[in-house]
Amino acid sequence: MRVKRGIGRTLAVVSILLVITASATAYSYYLLQQSSSSQSQLQQLVSNLESRNTQLQQELSSGVTASNASVLSLDPVSIYRSANRSIVTIHGVQVTTVNTFFGPQQSLQVVLGSGFVIQDSGSYYIVTNFHVLSGDTNLTVTFWNGNSYVGKVVGTDPY
Repeated sequence: MRVKRGIGRTLAVVSILLVITASATAYSYYLLQQSSSSQSQLQQLVSNLESRNTQLQQELSSGVTASNASVLSLDPVSIYRSANRSIVTIHGVQVTTVNTFFGPQQSLQVVLGSGFVIQDSGSYYIVTNFHVLSGDTNLTVTFWNGNSYVGKVVGTDPY
């Protein structure tokens, strides 16, 4: 009887080991398939991105040709010729208070700056840096042809 009892145990242990091995093999196969699927999706994504990159490079290279290269020219003379009539000189007087031995005194400082003309809603404006206008009075705007006009601050942005 002892011999039969030992065979039963051995069969039970071998059966359990076979079930564990089969389960581990099946799970490994499942993980391999999932990994393969993810890798395939990534390869497709990389392929799509490479294709789009090639397309964009072709579009970019076809946009710059000998016929329109002069339009893209940014030499100083061309820039000056296209913009000089919209550039202005701004003169102003800035009143500052200075503390002296005799008490606070007002001091006048001449301010000089530049700006450019823009058009918004049918009106023309001069845009310049905030420090050019900060506290200035008696603003004079001089255009490229020497014509000068009295300027008025209509808005500021200290930032």
